[in-house]
Amino acid sequence: MAVPEGRRDGSPRLYTDGVFQHADGKAKLIPLPFVDNNERPDKQFPFWLNSGRVVEHFHTRTRTGKIGNVNKFSPTPYMEMNPDSARELASAR
Repeated sequence: MAVPEGRRDGSPRLYTDGVFQHADGKAKLIPLPFVDNNERPDKQFPFWLNSGRVVEHFHTRTRTGKIGNVNKFSPTPYMEMNPDSARELASAR
């Protein structure tokens, strides 16, 4: 359980009151510059992959994959692919 500095009551979630630990109580968002890593689809690797999310699991099941009740709704990891891309990939082999 996280306890903000100066408080003793604790809370399982921080900032539910909308007040942040700055003099004006507002959150500070810091913009980061775009970094182009040149990783784009090409002939050898024709797809961008994205680790999607499912409602039942946090992250990619790394934290919630062993929780029984959660697993009854989403029991195994899976992959989805656009049907047109799958047909195109299958016909290229």
